[in-house]
Amino acid sequence: MPEVSSGKVAPLSRRAMGPGAGRMSLPKPLTSFIGREQELAQAKRLLQASYLVTLTGPGGSGKTRLCIAVAAEVAGAYPDGVYFVPLAPVRDPDLVPSTIVQSIGLQDARDVPLMEHLISQLRERQLLIVLDNFEHLLAGAPVLTRLLRETSAVRILVSSRSPLHVYGEQECPVPPLAVPDLDARPTAASRFQDSSSTTRTRRRSRRSPTGWTGYRWPSSWRRRG
Repeated sequence: MPEVSSGKVAPLSRRAMGPGAGRMSLPKPLTSFIGREQELAQAKRLLQASYLVTLTGPGGSGKTRLCIAVAAEVAGAYPDGVYFVPLAPVRDPDLVPSTIVQSIGLQDARDVPLMEHLISQLRERQLLIVLDNFEHLLAGAPVLTRLLRETSAVRILVSSRSPLHVYGEQECPVPPLAVPDLDARPTAASRFQDSSSTTRTRRRSRRSPTGWTGYRWPSSWRRRG
């Protein structure tokens, strides 16, 4: 990652690198994307200006779903592909590099240390890596700093319950979606009462003399003086 103030970077160039460019490896969402337009726009802005963006929030707040949505929308800016790396099954922070290598599809280089191999393969690549569920692997976060520092156009989008606290990170909070107030919603009983009241009013109107509304006599029925 080039040394720049506040972790900010210049806009991405559009260089295609190698065969298979433009591959997008993202899981198929099982839920619709609703109510996150503001966070989506914010995450896209941060990712355009920074190498490392972390979506933070409590479990179940929709961080993974937002990560997928962000990655899908910006995929066109990464000619070397977008790669989703699920980290929930990983328990050892030292396995973060090998998990990235496996998810990207790089072949092992037995005569080269794994991290050096990963950097050498991605050094000139313009791609996005999505690391999902990083909160239990925070000890492995410095690996990301090295990867970004020693490559030219790799960017990383992370979902985590807490920020990684590494240089250049930009945090994008993802609060839980607001839950509708069930007490404010009309119940079946209240809807029935409202319907019954409306029906009774209509019946009284039909039984009343012509023009009678239940509130006042029409002017033609008033006594003249």
